Amino acid sequence: MTAKPISHSPFFRLESKRKLANLLGLSVKEIQSITKVLKTNPSEYYHVFTMKQKGKSRQVEEPIGILKGIHSRIKDLFARTEVPTWLISGQKGKNITDNARPHIPANFVTCVDIEKFYKHVARERVYQMFLYTFQTSPDVAFFLTELVMFQDVQTGHCFIPTGSPCSQVVAFWAYYHTFNDIADYVTRLGVTMTLYVDDLTLSFSRPISSKIINNIHNRLKSVGLSFKLSKIKHYGPSHYKVVTGNCITPGHQLIPTRKLRHDISKMVNNQNLDSFTLKQLRSLNGKIAATHLQDPTMFLPLYGKTRKILKQKMASNKPQSKH
Repeated sequence: MTAKPISHSPFFRLESKRKLANLLGLSVKEIQSITKVLKTNPSEYYHVFTMKQKGKSRQVEEPIGILKGIHSRIKDLFARTEVPTWLISGQKGKNITDNARPHIPANFVTCVDIEKFYKHVARERVYQMFLYTFQTSPDVAFFLTELVMFQDVQTGHCFIPTGSPCSQVVAFWAYYHTFNDIADYVTRLGVTMTLYVDDLTLSFSRPISSKIINNIHNRLKSVGLSFKLSKIKHYGPSHYKVVTGNCITPGHQLIPTRKLRHDISKMVNNQNLDSFTLKQLRSLNGKIAATHLQDPTMFLPLYGKTRKILKQKMASNKPQSKH
């Protein structure tokens, strides 16, 4: 399906709770019941757990049951609306490598990571997005906001759930005008910009000035978002530039990062693949597949062997049908 302007969005000027319910495959009473429970007992609709990522623990709020289906439906409905070319995340057929490609020709690259983006997405911003950007009625905006936000009943903090299929697109549209202002600003200066969830990448023929960075920082701060100036990564002509897990060489070639190649080598070092668990095989398979986004010839023999053993183990673990 070809994405169309916002005026063609299924949400655009949606003013009836009944039409919203039909759009989501629910009744109005079901929506009212779900949103009421989400306020008082979100554990009925969310699996909340802690996972480790890059050595740090983070909480994940994953919708379950009927709410997961609602979030998937909302994601699909948003996907019908066209987005700017500088937005890479959440777009069908695009991945982290597509986020790096526009920056390959540049000599200077700057990477900015918006701090705790989902946790800082304000409920009011989401409500205003539905009400003003998509021009829904206040009650429709209210129910859509309640459905996509997670509220911690202990602290009262309301934010975008990290494990939801619609969180990427909701977070983007909630701050669409902010990101668009930044894109317009840097484009006028000749700077190339891409956005991948909370990773903002800028590239130019000259170093990205502190004035540009400060103006972007101030624009984000005006809507409650921020990034740590100390964590900004600046790359010059002689640097290997790491952009969302990809590496751009000084010779303007895209290659897998040294860390990814090291991780793969470390996993298989003096190891018998037959002794790997399903989880380990899936991890190894995913890492090799990631290198193929830049170089389809890398680790080819290992890739073939890993896939073969993975397929065999998956088949042996498959429950036998009863006759």
